Amino acid sequence: MAGVRADHSSEFGYFVTPRFNVRWSPVEILTLKASAGKGYRTVHPWAEYNYLLASGRQMVVDNLRQEEAWNYGVSAEVSVPVGAQTIRASAEYFRTDFLRQAVVDYDSRPGVLLIADLKGKSYSNVMQVEVTWESSFGVSATAAYRLNDVKTTYGGKLMEKALTSRYKALLTVGYKTPLELWQFDATFVMNGGGRMPAPYMTSDGSMSWDARFPAFPSLNFQATRYFRHFSVYIGGENLTNFRQKNPIVDASQPWSPTFDPTVVWGPISGAMVYAGIRVNL
Repeated sequence: MAGVRADHSSEFGYFVTPRFNVRWSPVEILTLKASAGKGYRTVHPWAEYNYLLASGRQMVVDNLRQEEAWNYGVSAEVSVPVGAQTIRASAEYFRTDFLRQAVVDYDSRPGVLLIADLKGKSYSNVMQVEVTWESSFGVSATAAYRLNDVKTTYGGKLMEKALTSRYKALLTVGYKTPLELWQFDATFVMNGGGRMPAPYMTSDGSMSWDARFPAFPSLNFQATRYFRHFSVYIGGENLTNFRQKNPIVDASQPWSPTFDPTVVWGPISGAMVYAGIRVNL
């Protein structure tokens, strides 16, 4: 399937958006897909980045152009019957090349948050593999791994995009009892580390943060008991109790240019347990 779209904007003039998708299934259990196309996006910086106003840095927003990028991708999915069950596995790769992009630059000037047009290269490579298994006795599981290679030019230097995890690994397991009276679900996620924006000296003489943030785990669990007209559930989030230390930089000096609560890369609250009831009307 191929297509093309033409638009005229009162602000940006004419632009054309082509797109191409192909799907091929050489055998019943295998599906191959590929896609390519171009995309445009109009940036509304004060709406999209209003959370940055909490920072003590001076916020400078250039007259931004429309974002423009090419994207490409391929994927393969296979479904293999194993007795009465089916195992589904998939692999995919997607790349985006930005020709124009609004870049949030923490790095070039320590006291300034600059939102400006891209000057240089910017791209994203994302690779993911996933395996799903569903059994006939109520157990289902999904395992996935995603690798992110995201780089943007800041101040003339091509660097990893700040606050973006290098990888993410996920495992979910679910179980329903034979009469479907009970359901149990657990999700474990391992978030890979990544680059922090360029650190700076705070008002007390210490560094704002380390050059990189570490990998961290997260575990969620929920158990549900079903009744005829309602269900009761209990669960927990972030049961590994991982928390980002000092998420608010220079918290004792909220009016200083070194105050910054916007550089958050992990959970800031510890383990949480909850319970509730659902009523079917």
